[in-house]
Amino acid sequence: MAINRLATEKSPYLQQHKDNPIHWFAWGEDAFNKARQEGKPIFLSIGYSTCHWCHVMAHESFEDQEVADVLNADYVCLKVDREERPDVDDLYMKALQTLSGGGGWPMSVWLTPEGKPFFAGTYFPKYRFLQLLRRVSEIWKSDQSALLKDGDHLLAAISAPEKGEAEEFGVAERKEFLAAYTNHFHYAFDEINGGFGGAPKFPQTMNLMVMMRQDLKSGLNHAETMVTSTLSHMLRGGMYDHLMGGFHRYSVDAKWLVPHFEKMLYDQAMITLALLDALALYGEPEFERGVRETLDYVLREMTHERGGFYSAQDADSLDPQSGHNEEGYFATYSYEELKRDLSAEELTALEKAYGVTAAGQFEGRNILHLQEGYDGTVKRQPEIASALVKLRGMRAQRPAPHLDDKVIAAWNGWMICAFARAGAQLAEPRYTQAALRAFGFMQEALWNADGGLSRFWREGEAKAQATSEDYSALIMAGLELSQITPDAKIVSFTRELQKTLDSLFWDDQDGGYFTSNGRDPLLPLRTKDDYDGVSPGANSMAAYNLTRLFSLTGDIEFRDKAEQLFTQLFPKLKKYPSGLPFLGLALDWSLSHPRVAVVVGGDWPEQLRAAEQRRLSPYVLWTTPHSGWPVATGKSETGIYICEEGRCLQPARSKDEALKQLTSQA
Repeated sequence: MAINRLATEKSPYLQQHKDNPIHWFAWGEDAFNKARQEGKPIFLSIGYSTCHWCHVMAHESFEDQEVADVLNADYVCLKVDREERPDVDDLYMKALQTLSGGGGWPMSVWLTPEGKPFFAGTYFPKYRFLQLLRRVSEIWKSDQSALLKDGDHLLAAISAPEKGEAEEFGVAERKEFLAAYTNHFHYAFDEINGGFGGAPKFPQTMNLMVMMRQDLKSGLNHAETMVTSTLSHMLRGGMYDHLMGGFHRYSVDAKWLVPHFEKMLYDQAMITLALLDALALYGEPEFERGVRETLDYVLREMTHERGGFYSAQDADSLDPQSGHNEEGYFATYSYEELKRDLSAEELTALEKAYGVTAAGQFEGRNILHLQEGYDGTVKRQPEIASALVKLRGMRAQRPAPHLDDKVIAAWNGWMICAFARAGAQLAEPRYTQAALRAFGFMQEALWNADGGLSRFWREGEAKAQATSEDYSALIMAGLELSQITPDAKIVSFTRELQKTLDSLFWDDQDGGYFTSNGRDPLLPLRTKDDYDGVSPGANSMAAYNLTRLFSLTGDIEFRDKAEQLFTQLFPKLKKYPSGLPFLGLALDWSLSHPRVAVVVGGDWPEQLRAAEQRRLSPYVLWTTPHSGWPVATGKSETGIYICEEGRCLQPARSKDEALKQLTSQA
């Protein structure tokens, strides 16, 4: 008898669907064997536990008996958590994008019993979903060969390399492109609200980081207005949680006012890194507040007791009055609630400082958003401070949104980088300790020397095979941490991760890293990550890491692999700068005479390192002779050795001499 098989799964998303009347399978042989034996197509649904529109489709369709009857009769049904299996998600997202030009979640994909996609979409309302299910079933029964051919053609289209220009781009062309990087975004910049384009607005943090590096080089600050306006509007708008810290997913409007209310760990990491760069380069004090409040939010609400960071908080939460989960309820306030619990003076202060109105801004409820800068209003008014205390108390009485407590390797890698950078730049030891604890937990909980890295950990178990994204993000975290601690164990683990990444994922024929390790026979195709979305793609991160590894080891294999990635991906970066910004960061490093500074003893070398790490100094890696990096081995004279491409100068014996060597052009 067919049943729903999700009850024993670790994924919170699959657990949300364990009571559906649909006979769901998790990804595995059983589903594909059943499809082959019964000659049925597969319906694949991909989403994640904090996805609002996934919840909507679940309530409308997957909890509905009429829909379940059609699915159970005519299909074998697969449910996949895209955060658990990003390799599965990547393949079928490419199919969806090939068919429609767009993508998103929930993702709905129709497959042959061999896993070949022949039709795909995202959210469908119930009536449309039923129409599609019945129509596809009719075609499958009457003209199955046509759908099989569609699957073959679509898979071939996905696997075919993108046709680019045959032109090869050398160092001069790459430098010219980066120097003009900011110009690519002027046309889309919103001069009134910050950000790029209209609604919806996403925090394009990696693009901002590339722009800032060009400002640092030129000293002309062409990007300053775009960067500071964008980050300031994000910090002052409703996308930022003014009570608890942290950023919601994105803004559904052009003004950064109404957010999509889920909070993702990777957004906290990437926005923090952009804020740290902007704070160091442009000196905006409100950016430090944003960094501290965001990191404190992560430590308080998204950190496991053993140090790993959780994945996400849901957009939806229970409204006790309606009895239903409502998007944004937890983070918004009706005017009646505010009148009831605040004094008249407090309410008036909130109206002026945070835009509170009787009508509200979101379904009759108020989203706190600053009318002016924080320092100009909030800090000067005791009524606001007391009002915010009461609002936090009100929120604490509400049912909390769902917490996805998966500890995902890649997302933790990015968050570790943010904590490590903040610890050094803000001279905040507890942020440094948070980064070190999380990295230690990754090694302890997710690494098996015989089997490699696992994708995520939850409730005491490591699950799923890691993708190239996971390896690359943790390598990046290890490189970042090795700049602030002389722990050779961190370097050893980082190098072991890179060795495993190279052996399991590198394409020996064409170059580049595959998304998956090739051990899953159910995937009909191994894809490669050639796009940076809201977080860095695997190959962009790999290029970034490889260039640093070459600087720290002198191993030309790292340099050669990075160059293969640049050669493959630069034409796409040049054509679509916003699609591969992290590759831009990697390219920028490689073209900027990057140095390694080996600190040996004495007060002034450590003081100089601390001072430089408080600045935006993206072209220097700091280390010590005890780190385990080959470039630093054997250095013993007090001072700072400046090394480039594995070759080191005699040690600088004063601050001025060291700075001169650091900034000189080779």
